[in-house]
Amino acid sequence: MVRTGRLAAVIIILLSGLIFGPLTPAGAATILFVPQDNRPVSCQYAAQTINWAGKDRVLLPPGELLAGFRRTADRQGLWSWLERNIGQADAAVVSADALLYGGLVESRKHSYELTGLLELAGRFRRLKEDNPSLPIYLYSTIMRSPHISNATVEPGYFGRYGEQIFRWGELNDKFDCGHISEREISELGRLTEQMPADVLSDWWQRRNKNFFVNQYLVNLCRDGYIDFFLLGRDDSWLYSQSSMEKRYIKQLVAQLGLGPERFATFNGADQLGLLLLIRAGNLLSHRMPFLYVLPAEGRGLDTIPSYQDENIGQTITDQILAAGGLPVRLVENADLVLAVYTAEDGSTGEANEASNRVRLPPPAMRRFADQLLAQIDTGKPVSLADISYANGADNSLMACLEKRDLLDGLAAYNGWNTASNSTGYAIAQGMASLDMSNLARRKMLSVRYLDDWAYQANVRQELYRSIVLMGEGSYTEVDDRNVEGINRRLTAELGKFADEHRTAFPFPPFTASLPWQRLFETDIQLTDEGAGPAS
Repeated sequence: MVRTGRLAAVIIILLSGLIFGPLTPAGAATILFVPQDNRPVSCQYAAQTINWAGKDRVLLPPGELLAGFRRTADRQGLWSWLERNIGQADAAVVSADALLYGGLVESRKHSYELTGLLELAGRFRRLKEDNPSLPIYLYSTIMRSPHISNATVEPGYFGRYGEQIFRWGELNDKFDCGHISEREISELGRLTEQMPADVLSDWWQRRNKNFFVNQYLVNLCRDGYIDFFLLGRDDSWLYSQSSMEKRYIKQLVAQLGLGPERFATFNGADQLGLLLLIRAGNLLSHRMPFLYVLPAEGRGLDTIPSYQDENIGQTITDQILAAGGLPVRLVENADLVLAVYTAEDGSTGEANEASNRVRLPPPAMRRFADQLLAQIDTGKPVSLADISYANGADNSLMACLEKRDLLDGLAAYNGWNTASNSTGYAIAQGMASLDMSNLARRKMLSVRYLDDWAYQANVRQELYRSIVLMGEGSYTEVDDRNVEGINRRLTAELGKFADEHRTAFPFPPFTASLPWQRLFETDIQLTDEGAGPAS
């Protein structure tokens, strides 16, 4: 935690005004946003959050230019749109993965030459030269290290060699750190011999391109062509190829003297755009929200969640700073309480596991819920990051909150995908909630409860069983001929869930769909302006 008092923080805010320039003119600021693709968490939900706060306006490219289901982004079209519209913006938040590779998924599968990628990246320099006073916030990712074989969003050979490729990178990282055993050295040699040379070469060359491009972007940031560069690490582990590349990028950043006011890197990818949108809004209005982090008992902030290579406490501190906020040690100084629920033993299960059923809440869970209630009763806004499970809510925790009538009292809630995705969104949406009406806050909560709790932790498993039983596809790909019917079933099942819990939270009418024709994510669309009484 950063140790600072209210006076010191006010001085920091005043100094930031000198650094970041004059105040934004009266009225809403316009933030130009190029997301990494059109998935709801990357695009719609991020823009929605800013719009519900009502302070700033997000300008998005036409949907047909963005990467989508079975579609690569139109890179040249996105660049043309960006360069044509940037003059009307007060700040720009742009995805390097979209503009250089054609999207997050394509960054793992492309066959572009490094020279062409660097030439495209050079357009960020010209963008800043043509718009010297415009803040440009750029985000990119270190190519991920998936732990399982999955050929749908990776090169086709991952279906057969994915686990071996991960293990090769893990052992390579251990070797580089000097943490490898003699037995593991022999295993690394065997893996190198057993994997087809063309497979290892293809994967390795693409990683090298990504590494060199990110180094180039770091240097652009050092030279002032990027005002803030956020580098995500999608699906990383304590030892992995991604973790090793992060280590070398951080060494370069230190050598160049880039501080946390210019550069950040942490786990996750899908939350990066929203964090930078919030940062842009905070800096344009010269505001620095103070956040107090309230951890659960046990391992708490020392938890190293699955899909991450560092403890969640470090990630949270870095995310708060990246969003333009400041972590504080005293809750009375905070504008927002960030409550972080983790398992006592520091484990991170999967939300679809049998253990994630509603059970008698353990004493630590009850005490955590009581702490939330106490903070809300004092008038402090509380944003909850529910990260004891990956890829969905903790059903027992949600039942515990429901019993205490807390669902409608939270400022924000997130419990989706990886821990860093959830904490990043909880920080950003918590900050945004400070400007929201009660109606807008309920809309935001409705989407997250329906997505993270209803769908990911419950309905998804039932839908998967019915799809497989009826021969309508698999978890990673739904049969094209049955999409409309599956979407109707999905909306109906989520509607039943909402009805069961409507006395605890005023869910508005909605529809749901599978935007990428897979079960990994859903798209929740609220179908009217209401989300309960606007008190």
